[in-house]
Parts: sequence; C-alpha cells; structure tokens
Amino acid sequence: MDRVPKGWPNRMNKMDEIWVPTKFQEKIFVDGGVRPEAIKIVPEVVDVDFFDPEKVEKVYELVSETAFEMTDETTVYLSVFKWEERKAWKVLLMAYFQAFSAQDDVVLVLLTNGYHSTSSSAEDFMNVIEKFALEVVSKPLKELPNVHVLPPRIPQESMPSLYKAANAFVLPSRGEGWGRPHVEAMAMERPVIATFWSGTTEYMTKENSYPLDINGLVEITEGAFQGHMWADPSVKHLKELLLRVKEHPEEAVAKGKQARKDMVDKYSPEIIGKVVLGHITRILEHVSTREEAAKANDVCPRRVIKLMR
Repeated sequence: MDRVPKGWPNRMNKMDEIWVPTKFQEKIFVDGGVRPEAIKIVPEVVDVDFFDPEKVEKVYELVSETAFEMTDETTVYLSVFKWEERKAWKVLLMAYFQAFSAQDDVVLVLLTNGYHSTSSSAEDFMNVIEKFALEVVSKPLKELPNVHVLPPRIPQESMPSLYKAANAFVLPSRGEGWGRPHVEAMAMERPVIATFWSGTTEYMTKENSYPLDINGLVEITEGAFQGHMWADPSVKHLKELLLRVKEHPEEAVAKGKQARKDMVDKYSPEIIGKVVLGHITRILEHVSTREEAAKANDVCPRRVIKLMR
C-alpha cells in the first residue's frame, strides 16, 4: 500500500518500537506520522540451507504434466502466488500470451491457491484462465503458449526442486510486504522478474534480477485498502523481460548466481539472526537502564522524607 491507513499512526506511536522489513515501509510509516525513532528495519530471512541448488535435483515431473513434451531446451517460467488482484495474474497472462506463441518451446507454471474462495483446484484455475484467454486474446488455450497449473498442495520439501526446474521466477504483483517466493527463488539461483515497487526494492537489483517497470500507481477499488494506491505493472516491459530470459539464457544464469550470493550474504538466518540479536541486546540494556532509573526515582523521595523527620 502507498500510505498508512487512517488511525494506525496514533496506535503505532504508543508502541516502543516497530520492526519493518524494508526501507520502503519505513518511509511509508514516517510519512504517515509514525515517530522515526520508533522504526527499526529488520529484513526477513530466507533459509539458504534448505533452498540450496546444490542439494536438490530438478523435478520436471512437477511441471511437465502438459500437452507437450518438455526437454532441457524448454524455457520454464514459474510463478507462486495467492489468486487475488494484488498478484496481478491478468498482467502475467497478458504479457506471456503476447510474448510467445503456441509453437514456442515455453511453459508458464503456476502454483497458486484460492484467496477467500472455495475454488482452489488446478482445474478451477485452468477454467478461469481459459475464459480469460477467450475474452482478452480471443483464442482458446490450445492455440496459445503452454500454461500449466500445479495442484495447490505441493509439499514444502518439494519446493526447492520446483524452483530449480524453472529457468526464471516471475510475479508482476501490485505490491509486496517482502516477497517470500521471490527470495526463495533467488536463493535457488533463479533469476526473478518482479515488480520493482514496495518490498521487493529492498533486495532486487539489475545485477541479481529483472526489475519490472510500473506505469505508475492506480487506486485500489475494493477490499480493506480501498482508496489506497498500488502499482500498475507494465505489460509491455514484462513481455520484453520474458523474451529476454529466453533469448539470453547466459545472462539469466548469471543473474541467478548473483541472486544466490546476495541471499546468502544479506538474508541468511545467520546474518539476520545477528541483526535481531543486536536489537534484542539493545532493548534489554535499555529496559535495564530504565528500571534502574525508576528504582532510583522511587527511593530518593523516601530518603528525603526520612531526613526531614
């Protein structure tokens, strides 16, 4: 979101500290009236030992249940998200359908789940995508580049292999607090194509990913944050980035390697653990000093009274 909701600053200013994962949220909160000194940036962690490309093999069985034969030459785009407007699935599909044809050796693999909805099977989502394709590009899915929706309940232990089976991770969302699938993919040496606005600006660079341009901000028309603004990801730029990954695979691999290095160097449990420990140590020292001061203030008046007697 582009600003702090009404009523939040007053409650936030009653707190001693507020930990946020990125500088983006820090600015939003300060601009909204939250005390700057109360805000501390504590990035989220990615388990770089679990999400380690050296420890798993590609599992094409997870992504190959499509109507064509996959090979090592197939360019696989993976997207992991909740099925909601904020994740901009329509932007993703429009760009993908514009970038490729049914003859291209590509597949867009979606791991998604219903958001406040009972419709959450892969078949349900494929039906929605089929309807969207007919409405937007006037073609059935069989005449468009391959799309495959995974079953929504992929075991967590299979996620590293799923990321490794992809050539790139892509998610043109309208806003992220952090972006957990993004950093998991980056830890797995996958180049990320994602909207360069909100939480993702904390860790995405031109060296480790493909930052996606936005056309600007647009108003949120429904939901809890109605009236706020979020990003309008560029379909045109997303199309260009999808094509670039396919046409320049060496560049994509290099970005993925840099992404892994950045996750290990900046967001591993060891690194963020030190950040958290530093804050906890500082807080304990502050609490101890405050308690000692309170005791001193409580003792002094009684001493004065005793002397006066």
